[in-house]
Amino acid sequence: MTIESVSRAGQAGRLYAFLDMNQSLRVVAKLPSVPLPARFRLTTNCRNTKAIARSGAALASIDIRLLPGSPSGEAPAVRMAATAVAEAGLVLSEVRQLLQQGIKPQQLALLGAASYAKGPLARHAAVDGVPLVDDAVGWRRGAGVLVTTARAFKGLEADVVVAYGLSGFDALFTPTDLYVAWTRARHRLVLVCQSGEVRATVEAALAERRTGFKRGCGC
Repeated sequence: MTIESVSRAGQAGRLYAFLDMNQSLRVVAKLPSVPLPARFRLTTNCRNTKAIARSGAALASIDIRLLPGSPSGEAPAVRMAATAVAEAGLVLSEVRQLLQQGIKPQQLALLGAASYAKGPLARHAAVDGVPLVDDAVGWRRGAGVLVTTARAFKGLEADVVVAYGLSGFDALFTPTDLYVAWTRARHRLVLVCQSGEVRATVEAALAERRTGFKRGCGC
């Protein structure tokens, strides 16, 4: 296998494969075909606050365990937008407020259904002098606020996530994309929604979280 070539030990080297069945964005989730000598089930959430982790669990209908001592955090905030133009304004307003509160550009990611160049923020290059960028490497170095998609940001995380472009589900933005975007936020999550299927799904997940995990996520 090609991956073996990057190990100094070749086939004798150790290979670790991590898989979340709830985050398969393009195909049906299945275990890798590589024979592995041991399998571990990792069930403790070590990334998110309790509020984000539990509401994300309600969204995906899964059970979770929380790392002891995890901060409670704020419930995900929902902002309603009547149109795509209004949505862009709401996103930029959220970014402006977060920056004024002391959030650094490298702590903040904007995750949309479409890429920066094709989404509602394409005409906007900066917020109060802070650039909007689509390069994760530059973002980590503080070059600006990252604008990307849930799919491109899978496996990464940010202290604060603003998810936008949320109206209807389709082939490019599925319920799994929403779950991935939701769980990228470590401390704060803002969801900018238009009316439609995604907004209804978001509201149902938050309502379920408040009323005690009807689908069994009472962790």
